[in-house]
Amino acid sequence: MAIATTAAVVMPEDGCTEELTEMSPCLPYISSPQSNLSSSPSNSCCVQFNWAFDTGRVTCLCHLIHQPFLMGFHVSVTRILSLSSICPRTDAAKFPSRISLKDFCEGT
Repeated sequence: MAIATTAAVVMPEDGCTEELTEMSPCLPYISSPQSNLSSSPSNSCCVQFNWAFDTGRVTCLCHLIHQPFLMGFHVSVTRILSLSSICPRTDAAKFPSRISLKDFCEGT
């Protein structure tokens, strides 16, 4: 007898649907193996990742890290966390250092 299990998809109380949708350019990179279509993030992915930090919406990425099935399919936490080091900052002169996504999310 087979027992089917499903992961509960729980959206954060403050709602992150729009923010996570904005990260869709990253899906080819952050999707789990067999679904990931890219070995590196696209430029538009990095733009959206930096936008999340710049607008304070990065907390929504923390929800995705804590709940990898949040979008209804599994994403690679390792790849999401790697965006901090892979995606160049467009405003590096203004903000020479930025806390990594991993460090940021540890407090959430």
